[in-house]
Amino acid sequence: MPQAVTCHCGKKFDATLAEGQRRVNCPTCNSVIFLPEPVTDTSSDTGYGLAATDEDQQAFRRKGRQGEPDWLQRYRGSRETVKGEQSRIFTTIAGLAGVNATLDPLGAALFLAVSHSDAETSVAALAQVAISRHPVYTAMARTLLAHVGPSDATGAQGLLDLIDETTDGPATQVLLDALERIGPTPLVQVRVLLELLNKHEERLKLWGIHSLRLVGRAAGHAHEPLWALHRKEPGLRLPVLGALAAIGREPHRTVEALTGYLQQHDAALRREAVAIARTLGAAGQPLVPVLKTMIAKDPEPDLRKLAAEAAAEILTVVRNQPAATDSAAPAADGLLRVQCQCGKKLQAKRELAGKTAKCPACGQPVKLPAAPTVASASPTPTAAAPEKECPRCFAMAPEVQILCLSCGYDFRTGKTVKVTGKPASKPTVPPAPGKPDKS
Repeated sequence: MPQAVTCHCGKKFDATLAEGQRRVNCPTCNSVIFLPEPVTDTSSDTGYGLAATDEDQQAFRRKGRQGEPDWLQRYRGSRETVKGEQSRIFTTIAGLAGVNATLDPLGAALFLAVSHSDAETSVAALAQVAISRHPVYTAMARTLLAHVGPSDATGAQGLLDLIDETTDGPATQVLLDALERIGPTPLVQVRVLLELLNKHEERLKLWGIHSLRLVGRAAGHAHEPLWALHRKEPGLRLPVLGALAAIGREPHRTVEALTGYLQQHDAALRREAVAIARTLGAAGQPLVPVLKTMIAKDPEPDLRKLAAEAAAEILTVVRNQPAATDSAAPAADGLLRVQCQCGKKLQAKRELAGKTAKCPACGQPVKLPAAPTVASASPTPTAAAPEKECPRCFAMAPEVQILCLSCGYDFRTGKTVKVTGKPASKPTVPPAPGKPDKS
């Protein structure tokens, strides 16, 4: 006996089912439709051709390896959801649990997205459906994609891959919106971030710059490409300086370029320049006179306060640096004392003079002084540890480091282990030039 079926796309047709058959393909959009057992009472029909039982609605939860993705949890808790929308989406996706990926690849991808807690898998699958042109699945995927956030940072690489592959302008904007909601992340390989600096899309370039800033010293290879971008793209100069300050190569060049921005007429530019200055540490000492001028004369009260805080932070780091006599000469108790780059003050036996030790606080190598030197009244920074390049992702790492933290490359074996993680909170990135600071 023919059974009335209504597809997600709105097509209504009669399906004649063989015994035991419970799914058909829509003649219009070719979507797979899962049918409930035939019943005479259709008062509870959802209009989707699916059994709207609680078990069906929760089916996809049990398929995830470790629960459900973070973005799905945010969607569940969203107060902006249209009444009935969640029920329709969850019911539809629950029915895709047994879909044949050959017959309905987008349906299979949509179910995969909600059934994997790993953002690396779920975000890529969801984005693939969101940039398709399916009459039903696309709208659902875009609704869900709007809830990706910083805790889904491991999905950023999948979005970047799709951006490279798509030539459709509106689809690219959908992906860029999702990438910006995730925010900059150090979890993308330095090699990939370097490639973004040459992209035509400014939003993509800016995202790459902010990500390099979060990578910091390991992004040493980005030093010259960033200066080239600084010369070529005036609108990106301040974000570039922020990344250069974090990378820490040739800080005097960053300080020189930053001085002019601290004296700009635009308060937003001055605010961002101050935020960058306070990340320079002792290298920002030449900026202290300019900051003091801002403290005395800047017309913006909040900027005077920020300048005072930045100057105080820089001078505190400078004062806490060990003088040459402190770092090299043994104290009266016979112990060598040295300060790590992370700020931790360390002491060691005199017999270890000239050797390299591991800082117990941050794990970075610290070079112990070889012999006493002439005392100096001026502070000197701790010498930078020797570095090596990761052949896989181009990140820089201390010479003694075993594993590349950017891509998981093992320097001993040449093999790669998976490196994943979630940021504790959304990365703090200064506002774009010309935009007010919302904080």
